[in-house]
Amino acid sequence: MKSMDNPESIVGMNVFAVFLDELDTLPMEKAWQVWVKSLARARKKVNVFEQYLDDDGEKHTRIKLDENGEEMELENQMIVGSTPEGFRLLYKLFEKEKPDNYTLIQASGYENTHLPKGYYDNLKQIYPDELVEAYINGKFVNMAVGAVYKSYDREKCDTDALYRDGEELHISMDFNVMNMNAVVFVEREPVFIHNPLFQYEGFNSFNAVRHLHDIVDTPELIQVIRERYPRSPIYCYPDASGKNTSSKGFTTSDISLLKAAGFHCKYPNKNPRILDRVQSVNSALKTGLIKVNVRQCEKVAEALEQQIYNKNTELPEKSSLSSIDDINDSFGYFIHMKFPIKRKQTKKKELGGM
Repeated sequence: MKSMDNPESIVGMNVFAVFLDELDTLPMEKAWQVWVKSLARARKKVNVFEQYLDDDGEKHTRIKLDENGEEMELENQMIVGSTPEGFRLLYKLFEKEKPDNYTLIQASGYENTHLPKGYYDNLKQIYPDELVEAYINGKFVNMAVGAVYKSYDREKCDTDALYRDGEELHISMDFNVMNMNAVVFVEREPVFIHNPLFQYEGFNSFNAVRHLHDIVDTPELIQVIRERYPRSPIYCYPDASGKNTSSKGFTTSDISLLKAAGFHCKYPNKNPRILDRVQSVNSALKTGLIKVNVRQCEKVAEALEQQIYNKNTELPEKSSLSSIDDINDSFGYFIHMKFPIKRKQTKKKELGGM
């Protein structure tokens, strides 16, 4: 077994068939690299065998020959099992540009008779509609069209929660020179939706109670947090790229500055895939894990309502004339870290040549 995280590692093998699991969840370019590398590895010769009886009636096995007397071989196989992730690589390979020797099998989850009653109704209660459509019907669904945060409803997602002096704060941050954004979350009551598929049943919810903006750089952001919340333990969930760069132009990174200020920093090795973060935010909003105090975070509410997908990139629209994308980025880093939609993981095992 090989990991698809590093396509360059898919070398040194000589195999009859390759199975790729959840290929469409990778970024398009990386998925293509994995496909090409794997295709080159599926080259091992495997003969077709047949059994026959000799003159004494003994059973033997031999390589089967074709009508021209040539040894018959099985065709090498490339097999992909994946949830379709919009109109991405699998759509391109198996639907749009489908060669004659490519076969697409789309299976509806409703055909699975072993699933418990109400399984898909429960799924619809938790996940964004377009994601459920892909999961249930195995169809290529455009997940990048229209509004980005479809689960956000200004009234349903509202809260009257306010900051309580000295309480623990969770601050989600996006680093931009002259345009720092941070969203302050507080922990509140647990969420129970009585859904067996909901992996966060009984987890505490988090409410956005303040949006820090119009801040020049990380040192100024640190100063604002210290002055506004002097007695609160601070947990930061920054843009992961901040471990290598500085909004101030210092050689010291943004995250290093936060740590030096005494803040606890939680961040992944690299930022999540953008659409994974978006889906995590939509799911958290839909299930009530995340709420927004509109009166305290008006710009956050507006950004969630207004951001749309770019038709060309199929990613959330970015604009130099607006801070909408920066605000939503800062809103989402904490949520994806706290309540990610978890994908199926496979164990990585080194595979020698065959």
